[in-house]
Amino acid sequence: MAKRGIFILGLVALVLSFARAQESVTPFMGYHAELIRSNTATPVSVNVSLRPDGDLSRTLEQTFGRYNEVGLKEGSAESREADIVWVKEGGRWLQFYYNGGWRAVGFRNSDMSGYMLPHTGGFFIESRSSTNWLAAFGGYVRRDSMVYNVTPGFNILNRGFPLPIPLHRSGIERSEGFGSEDIVWLYNGDSYDRYYYDNGWKKFGSSGDYGSAIIPSTLVIQTMGPGGRVVLHPPQGLQPPKTLPRRTVVPPPPVPNVGMAFTQNERGTELFQISWNAFGPKVRYHTEVFESDWFKISSKVGQPSQVLEDHAIMVTAAGRIRLWWGIVRVRAEWVNPSLNKAL
Repeated sequence: MAKRGIFILGLVALVLSFARAQESVTPFMGYHAELIRSNTATPVSVNVSLRPDGDLSRTLEQTFGRYNEVGLKEGSAESREADIVWVKEGGRWLQFYYNGGWRAVGFRNSDMSGYMLPHTGGFFIESRSSTNWLAAFGGYVRRDSMVYNVTPGFNILNRGFPLPIPLHRSGIERSEGFGSEDIVWLYNGDSYDRYYYDNGWKKFGSSGDYGSAIIPSTLVIQTMGPGGRVVLHPPQGLQPPKTLPRRTVVPPPPVPNVGMAFTQNERGTELFQISWNAFGPKVRYHTEVFESDWFKISSKVGQPSQVLEDHAIMVTAAGRIRLWWGIVRVRAEWVNPSLNKAL
């Protein structure tokens, strides 16, 4: 498997945080990796955002890079050299490709780099490569539920979150726009499995309960009725708190300005790395990662402006994928709160 396509989406310092009991917490950050299969069309979504507000809208350039940093095969679409990005727009399909710039079939030599991919939409990458390859996307992690407006027919949707979500925890079946005749199509790597809800999630052609079936990066809802509002919920640990944090006498320490990057170490291992400048020895930083809940992986104290960092191993030098996705946050707290009455 080729290790091209490791790309991060122009990520900069964090500007938002929330405080609780003398601590500051960064917005959630993360990444997800997608296996693009050779000589076929793979459903893909970018389920991280450019900004902490969780808006998943982005242009072609912001998605794949100004100069195709994500690594699509370049060339002419007419001669079937280039990989094609298929995007559904209303009742038509647009075909984008890279050939010295972002182009689209039927738009001659127009610059399509500013074309805006929808906030809730997925797309397909038709790869003409002879081998499978990996694309990884990093950014901020959305915390609010995804809300889709589905219409009769096939709706190609993004999952909205970088981690896998089982059907029975998604809440799709409770949505007013999801009917008993509607079908959810989920890609299994080779083909599509079809699911419907009837007092539990069922799978066409099989018996038993399939609520544990995982929603991949992209899902397709085939709406048989009128459609409407469909909601997909994140895991509880990612959802915003329902109450405001209580005010404390001692103000929290400054939120760390965390940067994100995909990097490679001297052994060729691909890493997702976060880094920030320490406020000073009065502040302790805790790096926490999310699985089914949050847990701490490290604690650090640094000198003023000292660079602190943590990382996750995504792909080994031998090409083995270690972590398909990751979500992280950094908490900052005073080492001795009683000595910090004010900043």
